[in-house]
Amino acid sequence: LAREALGRAEQQQRAARVTQLERLVAAFEADPTDAQKEAALRGALPTQSAGSYPAELRPVVRLAREALGRAEQQQRAARVTQLERLVAAFEADPTDAQKEAALRGALPTQSAGSYPAELRPVVRLAREALG
Repeated sequence: LAREALGRAEQQQRAARVTQLERLVAAFEADPTDAQKEAALRGALPTQSAGSYPAELRPVVRLAREALGRAEQQQRAARVTQLERLVAAFEADPTDAQKEAALRGALPTQSAGSYPAELRPVVRLAREALG
């Protein structure tokens, strides 16, 4: 009897965890630019490999990771677009100190291997434009 009660309690806890993750995924997908929602979702994800946590969590963990991946991809695309616009603005008026400062400020300070590959072509164009 005690084992049955303990088993039901564990099952309820797992169901509650699934529900919590589903809510966090939905909140994050509604506003993937909200850093607090992203942090809450990342914090709620299991850190172990898929075989180390309950099977009922796997589908919602997969959905969460896919949502986070899509958001990261969108952020990288937005960064590329921003850099492209800054390069175009600077090339249109290379004597404008504000445009030059904006472009220099937007460039990554790390070496090429330390930032996303999709940024490399536009960073190269920006650095060529700056001389």
